[in-house]
Amino acid sequence: MPRCKFAAWLARPSSCVAIVGASGWIGMALTDHVLAVCPDLPPDRLRLFGSSRRPLQLRDQRPLIEPLDALSGLGNGEWLILHAAIVGGDRVDGGDLQEMRRRNDALLG
Repeated sequence: MPRCKFAAWLARPSSCVAIVGASGWIGMALTDHVLAVCPDLPPDRLRLFGSSRRPLQLRDQRPLIEPLDALSGLGNGEWLILHAAIVGGDRVDGGDLQEMRRRNDALLG
């Protein structure tokens, strides 16, 4: 979506964005783009998810990454969900391909 169209969509009070995998480099770039378009987007309209709770340092902002396993629901609004998470071999003991596939399938769920 071109930046001007995204900005117009995001300006609507019902528009919300959730980014899964916000601590990875793609997730951080997506978060940075959203905050560049709408720097004052309230936390209930921008939800970031990752493997653990921690702040994400971007520009002069520190949005909070929520743990994905604590996700209870996004809330009301028109949600754009950007999924940039993947479980790689570094996250699975022994690099077990079947376990990586199982965890990635669970993320998509």
